Amino acid sequence: METLLTVDAARTFPGRPESARAARVWAVSHLPPGSPAADDVALMVSELVTNALRYSRSALPGGSVAVSLAIGGGQVRVDVVDQGTLPALAWLVLVELKAHRFGAGLVIVRELADTFGVDGPRRWFTLSLGTTNMPVRTSPPDGRERRGERGPSQP
Repeated sequence: METLLTVDAARTFPGRPESARAARVWAVSHLPPGSPAADDVALMVSELVTNALRYSRSALPGGSVAVSLAIGGGQVRVDVVDQGTLPALAWLVLVELKAHRFGAGLVIVRELADTFGVDGPRRWFTLSLGTTNMPVRTSPPDGRERRGERGPSQP
């Protein structure tokens, strides 16, 4: 008979940059030891908390980000809740300052998660604990073969 692990945990982190690391360490500490999903969970939690700190009221003085976990039935659900959208003027300044440096966080989460959603200030994902969804790279990121390496054999 399989034992189902059920963990419901929640924690609020201060709206400071170091909270992304703290949230990822906290989330992974609740996973079963040796879970192949740990790296994916760590990356996705870090991305969602970082986004909350960059694009919401969570980064304003006194702000915070709430993270919750539900683990059971072989999967984890993580919810990250920020404190809502920035005032219009602050948003315009933020977009102008960061226009050319950011933007892949939610794409990463969407690609790695089994399911992903956005409900107002809540971003959430689910992931199976028994597998990893990290893509297997068969060539360097630029698509070119490295010297001395061969690509997949062709008939």
